[in-house]
Amino acid sequence: MVYFRIEMGLGHSPKKKECNATNAMNLDGMSFAMAEAERMQKQARHKTAANYLTAARSLSRFLDNSKWRFADITAAMLQCYQRWLCNRGVRLNTVSAYMRS
Repeated sequence: MVYFRIEMGLGHSPKKKECNATNAMNLDGMSFAMAEAERMQKQARHKTAANYLTAARSLSRFLDNSKWRFADITAAMLQCYQRWLCNRGVRLNTVSAYMRS
């Protein structure tokens, strides 16, 4: 899902109206999540905004770092994150929601 978000949302340049996936990979993930949540709030998509922030905070706790970049996310890291969530008692529906966000 990270790839999908990069292609659809990250790295968008309002001036050039284009998406630059290379620049997107170097974005601070938490800052991006906060900006996306703000954008969702403006569209009255409050639950989506809350889901983005909750998922980003969870990933930040897992990494013990709030300055993670999308370039740092690998399939192996996501598998470890999923196991970490499950070991903490997080239900599979919630794990799935975090992975999609």
